[in-house]
Amino acid sequence: GSLRPSISLRSVPKSEMEEDLRGWEWRYLWRQCQGEERFILGKHTGGATAVGMLADGKTVFSAGKDKCVRLWDLESRRLIGLLQHEEAVIGAAASPDGRWLATASSTFYNENRLVIWDLATNKPATLSTEFYLRPGGITFSPDSKWLAFAVVFGGVRIWEVDTRNDYEVLPSIRPTPGGFAFSTDSRTLAYNENDH
Repeated sequence: GSLRPSISLRSVPKSEMEEDLRGWEWRYLWRQCQGEERFILGKHTGGATAVGMLADGKTVFSAGKDKCVRLWDLESRRLIGLLQHEEAVIGAAASPDGRWLATASSTFYNENRLVIWDLATNKPATLSTEFYLRPGGITFSPDSKWLAFAVVFGGVRIWEVDTRNDYEVLPSIRPTPGGFAFSTDSRTLAYNENDH
């Protein structure tokens, strides 16, 4: 018998053929740009419009264009509640005392609804349907007594939570007030009149 030479072919990955010209700077910046995401709780069809944490520190809420607010148990990463809406949810805020979740929703025709949910019973109470609400423009005062929300062509409205009454309207020169925040003693509200 004669010996035949054996030939083996191996595909060399492109990465082994080219020299990596990236320096330490690239690797440093790449690490800095990585998020600290540990897990994903879930998704909303059409996207999420608001997220937050309830006062218990164990429950996350997420609101979305799929007409619902989902309540998630952070430890087990499971869905534990669903607050159904008739329209897409455009904003949500939880009260610091853990009693309430306020949601704002809007239809295609810009009909708006501001609802406050009793988190002990998951029962809703409609506060208003008269305003065109700014998406995401809703917050509670630190003492949970007041609910403020931005209104397109209407400034910032403040409602007293317990009585469900419209308490005050803070005017805005611009049609859409921007961000706003209560002071820690809940006695002062700062807001941006700019619409950008």
